[in-house]
Amino acid sequence: MKIKNLAPIVVGVGLLFLGACQQDETAKETTEQSVTENTYAKNWQEADLSTVFTGKEISYNISPQQLQEVVADKKVTQVRFIPGVVNNEVLVTVVGVDKAGAIVTQITKKPTTGISIATELQKVQDITFNKTAIDDKLVAYHTLQPEEALQFVTSWNTVVRSKSNIDEVTSYNGERIRHYSMDAEMVAHMAGLPVQYINLSWGLNKESKLTTVFVTVTGNSVKLLNKGDEGGDGQEGGVYDFSHPCPPLCDQINE
Repeated sequence: MKIKNLAPIVVGVGLLFLGACQQDETAKETTEQSVTENTYAKNWQEADLSTVFTGKEISYNISPQQLQEVVADKKVTQVRFIPGVVNNEVLVTVVGVDKAGAIVTQITKKPTTGISIATELQKVQDITFNKTAIDDKLVAYHTLQPEEALQFVTSWNTVVRSKSNIDEVTSYNGERIRHYSMDAEMVAHMAGLPVQYINLSWGLNKESKLTTVFVTVTGNSVKLLNKGDEGGDGQEGGVYDFSHPCPPLCDQINE
């Protein structure tokens, strides 16, 4: 009789033990993830950028599907593009955040190979977008002329090859840039374009500060959009910038 009563107790204790182990594992995973993310960002802040940027052109191919996943949750109001360093390599994490700045979704991208955005932009630098004809004002605001994009990318490439002023151009008032933010609606627009990738490259803007340059790519070539392109929302374009760097624009959760 005592044995029969003991069995449920043993089972109950086992379940409690199992639950405690699962909680410990969850806490461990959360802690490890936090440590990894903190290390990723800390490495970027402390890295000697003249060594992690080796002089070779670096860019990141992000598929429209991946961008769609980042902005799919309706709570996401802003997307941040966060550079980080892992094993002396510069990665980019794309993070969807809510109105409070809490992370909702994220993906991490390693540098791509086989494409030179500078070379590709040289082929289309004579094309000019009519920004006043773009119906969506947010898209018009972020649209960058191909010639400007080429200047941005080649200026940054010159800096990393010469190893000069790299700390100055990646900082504001002595504080290294932590991330770049863009309205979720703009990222959703890029995610809906009929191309294979949205390529993220680095450039120097007109203030001679590090910025993002987004270019529509199919295969290993830049593919710009014409008004008649299927899936292009009746708008021309395919080169974008004017993301907000933090610092100095760290408090602008909604742009």
